[in-house]
Amino acid sequence: MKDQFKVRSLVSIGTLDRDIDVGVIRVPGTFLRKFSKRNSLVRVSLTSEDGEKKSIVRIVRAATGNHALLKNEVALQYDDRRELGIKKAGTMHTLEIKTVNEWLALPKFLLGHPSPLVRREAVFAVSLMVVGALVGFLAGLSVS
Repeated sequence: MKDQFKVRSLVSIGTLDRDIDVGVIRVPGTFLRKFSKRNSLVRVSLTSEDGEKKSIVRIVRAATGNHALLKNEVALQYDDRRELGIKKAGTMHTLEIKTVNEWLALPKFLLGHPSPLVRREAVFAVSLMVVGALVGFLAGLSVS
């Protein structure tokens, strides 16, 4: 879905304590019912004025209750807004939000996660995988 959205902060909708460093985008409940399901991964893309497209992969959740989002609003944490090139919360931007394959998007989500601890663990896991594959290949060559 590509549309104009008012990009708000997690502080303004009262979910910062639950969402800080989780890697979440808050959307209206109607969006969640139509396009995705709770806790699935979505790609959020913004094309800047100079034509450069920036994307992040985040977990999608609805913002309901006292601080529900309107149909044309989303909420992102500060680091995610900066990564997309959004300088100020509460401004209108053309965003493309679409669901992605959970398994194929998972590495991008973990390696680009807002929490440095999650990013470090993801890099460590990929490094161990590469070293394990290399050792297995060399061990296989020496056996045969």
